[in-house]
Amino acid sequence: MTKISALFIDFDNLFYALREDDPALANRFGLRPDTWLDALDRHGLDGAEGGLARRMVIRRCYASPHLIQPHRQNLIRAGLELIDMQPLTSGGKNAADIQMVLDIMDAVTRFPHIEEFLILSGDSDFVPLLHRLRRDMKWTTVFAPANIAAAYKNCADHTISVDFFRNALGMGADSKAQGAATMARTHARQNLPAPIILDLGSDPLEEKAKAAAAPVGKPIDSATRGKLDKLIRTQSQQFLGQLPFVNLAPAIKDQLPGFVGTNWAGYGTFGKFMANLTLDGFHIDSTSSTNPVLIEDDFELDLSEWGESGEGEMPLFVFDIMRNAAKKFPLRSPETYSFVFDQLAAYYNDDPKDFADAIAEVIAAAALEKIELLPYDVRFIGSGIELQGYKLDRGVSPRLLAQLWRLNIFDLCGQPDWLENPEDADFLVSWFHANEEDLQAASEEFLKIVSEGGTVDVEPEAG
Repeated sequence: MTKISALFIDFDNLFYALREDDPALANRFGLRPDTWLDALDRHGLDGAEGGLARRMVIRRCYASPHLIQPHRQNLIRAGLELIDMQPLTSGGKNAADIQMVLDIMDAVTRFPHIEEFLILSGDSDFVPLLHRLRRDMKWTTVFAPANIAAAYKNCADHTISVDFFRNALGMGADSKAQGAATMARTHARQNLPAPIILDLGSDPLEEKAKAAAAPVGKPIDSATRGKLDKLIRTQSQQFLGQLPFVNLAPAIKDQLPGFVGTNWAGYGTFGKFMANLTLDGFHIDSTSSTNPVLIEDDFELDLSEWGESGEGEMPLFVFDIMRNAAKKFPLRSPETYSFVFDQLAAYYNDDPKDFADAIAEVIAAAALEKIELLPYDVRFIGSGIELQGYKLDRGVSPRLLAQLWRLNIFDLCGQPDWLENPEDADFLVSWFHANEEDLQAASEEFLKIVSEGGTVDVEPEAG
């Protein structure tokens, strides 16, 4: 007996997770894909009646070209279909996760015989997708590193850990101590460039060699310091006062590219840049050397710019939603969300159009109205709407977009019981609604939908 399965791999995400555990393991992962792919054919199925195994009818691997280059031929020979994903930001981030979601939903529609989807990525962005696949009666297996959000791991039927790859590749427990040196020798021997990684820390040998020569950075003028302070405080709100360096670094580079340049304003690394940046009310938690966190002392969620809609118990509700969501979605005001729903509906009339152009249109309209909005915000909102079964390429009403986004938030929070009561539904609709929407009716509609399984009719509506 065979289980018909489809495999989707976010190579960058998986490679970096394995390398954080053991550089030698990550290197062998790329060198011997045939070995762990063979083991994957039966993982979680051993002992099943009839010798159940997988038949992978789709084996697709998404990767940044610079990172996959040393392993490209190995992966091709192992029978994987490679999808090159060009970096979209200065930090090297690509859109593999969004492309994977689109391709998986396309596979669900086009190939109903697929029984199981294996998603080799430790990215909790996939939580809404896992909920959708479960509603479509599909089995799911995901990669779950030790630090993955519980909401992600618990949404899947099976998980794959780092130990699976270690066992499949025959790696001993002592390989971690040799990992970094092995990878360095391999890259030197093959005359290949090292993977491009955002340097967030400092190398001990480098520090020893340069102990007498501290880096000299640029002086920060008052205007730049004001922009930095505003950006950091805004990002801190988004991450509830605990802002990872890995998220802050690309935001600063995107907003102040001319100032930080290619060497972080003369300090060489982002970690040194932050260490020399005096910020009142913040301190750096370096417990994790691979990803320090900027902590805001005495953090309080500030919704003062929301006006009356941010008063009363709304801040408590917003904090609870942001804390429980598997992914930090844009923390924007009700008015801003209504604006996005209106603009997307106006752009997607009755003609198919491109999502990238839609993002540009919405951002341009926001600039005219002096509304603070980032391309990332619109991209995240549009992707969340599409996860609810609606493809943004045809006519739609703002009301339907708001309805689908509310259901996406429900999925991001793991379909919590505390959103299945009138008071919470009222708060949710007060935060996310279309401008002309009847809030009471929308709240009642939300409760009805989630009580019936969380799906909605997504036929196009008149704008």
